Amino acid sequence: MGRIADVHGRHPLAMGILTGTAVGACLGVLFAPRRGSETRKRMGEGVGRAKGTVGDWAHRSRGAYVATRDRVVKSAKGTSQYVKGVAEAVTNKAHREGDAALRKVSSSPSPGLSGQPRKAI
Repeated sequence: MGRIADVHGRHPLAMGILTGTAVGACLGVLFAPRRGSETRKRMGEGVGRAKGTVGDWAHRSRGAYVATRDRVVKSAKGTSQYVKGVAEAVTNKAHREGDAALRKVSSSPSPGLSGQPRKAI
């Protein structure tokens, strides 16, 4: 019984369709112009067809889910590789620029190391 409450909370449209189908079937049986045995036979055939149709839908839905899941996983892996590549490129550029700045600073003469005293402020 708990599962029905879960479905109702998450899928109100599906629950409404199922409820409407059940009510319609009951009313159809009540007001059917045919004999009971014939009505039961026809209902059984209809239920059999409905089961087959629902099974087909479930199978196709499962296939669509698997295909979509695989595409999402593949895309996520590709995105992850792309982000890693960009991060590596940015890091390498920062290291190169940092190294160039250090070389520039170390190659220029420092006023305090030239033997001249520094001026007091």
